[in-house]
Amino acid sequence: MRKVYALIGLVSWGVACGEDLERQQPANPGRPECGNGVVERGEECDDGNDEETDGCNNICVGPICGNAIVDPDEECDDGNLLKLDSCDADCRETFCGNGIKEISEECDDENDDDTDQCTTDCTLAKCGDGIVQNPEECDDENEDTDDDCIECLEARCGDGFVSPDEDCDDGNSDDCDECLANCTSAGAGGAGGCGEL
Repeated sequence: MRKVYALIGLVSWGVACGEDLERQQPANPGRPECGNGVVERGEECDDGNDEETDGCNNICVGPICGNAIVDPDEECDDGNLLKLDSCDADCRETFCGNGIKEISEECDDENDDDTDQCTTDCTLAKCGDGIVQNPEECDDENEDTDDDCIECLEARCGDGFVSPDEDCDDGNSDDCDECLANCTSAGAGGAGGCGEL
């Protein structure tokens, strides 16, 4: 009878010991188990949690720009590696002034100079934008031809536009017509003193 009890005890101990061994072994021996907190073969990381944005995602891969998850040290991640959208290929937000011409920008020269060919809001400089750029003499942000700035040039006698201090402006320097070269009217009858000989 002792032998039977001893055998039953040994079998009971073996089952209990086997249960402990099963609990200690991974579910798939030889295959890594992501999420167990142990970095195993084929895993870059394993932090043992389900948090996607903590630097180790749910498939045990560290931060990768372009995975559509904003990982630590990333400003954005739109799931692609395009340089010209709102999130660049390095997962940094794009902005005017970074030296990279994005789709929404006409130019980007990476400076704060409004007097060059690219303004600080990343638009190309043009007459009428209110900023005097070379070769403009003025820029009053309008298309009026009867003020002191006409097509981004200072109004002057002979430009063909009548400015506030001119009687006339026919765009020439002929003193023999109705508008003299100094942009004053020749008076009634015209011909500004150029009579026929």
